[in-house]
Amino acid sequence: MTNPLSITIEFQQLLAAEQGLTAAAQQLVQTKLLLDAAGRVLLQSMQRAAPVGQDQVSWSGALLHRGGTLQRSLTYRRGAGVPAEREGAGIYGVAYADFVVGGTGPHRILPVQRGFPRSGKALWWQGSAHPVRAVNHPGTAPNDFPRRAVAQAQPALEVLMLENGRKLISLIARR
Repeated sequence: MTNPLSITIEFQQLLAAEQGLTAAAQQLVQTKLLLDAAGRVLLQSMQRAAPVGQDQVSWSGALLHRGGTLQRSLTYRRGAGVPAEREGAGIYGVAYADFVVGGTGPHRILPVQRGFPRSGKALWWQGSAHPVRAVNHPGTAPNDFPRRAVAQAQPALEVLMLENGRKLISLIARR
């Protein structure tokens, strides 16, 4: 009697590919952890470096605007502002941050029309002798606090890179 037909399939290459993908996934997770940690370090450095304006008080002494809005607005978010197929992260703040960083040229400031009961006909600020119809602002100098923040964070970022680089190398070496 003859032996029945026998077929053997070996999955060695598939198993090796699976192990490689598992190692790559671990490396990717470690890299994301590193980037998140770096983002948080940069955020803290930017918050420390951000300029803090003065409180603005009305003629009656009521607080109109609390200084430090830019500093408090800085946040770190992952995945925000990027298409769904890509993942990213960023540090975000109030819209006028660009004017702080880049400065402004001379410009005219006019009252804003806000409707009843405010007519928006005059400007007034703490210390002014009387309300005025408009003022000519001389402009503001650029304040590149993000660049200073990155420079100040560099030592902490280097430590993060070294620690996480060792972890990545050990993951790669296991392959």
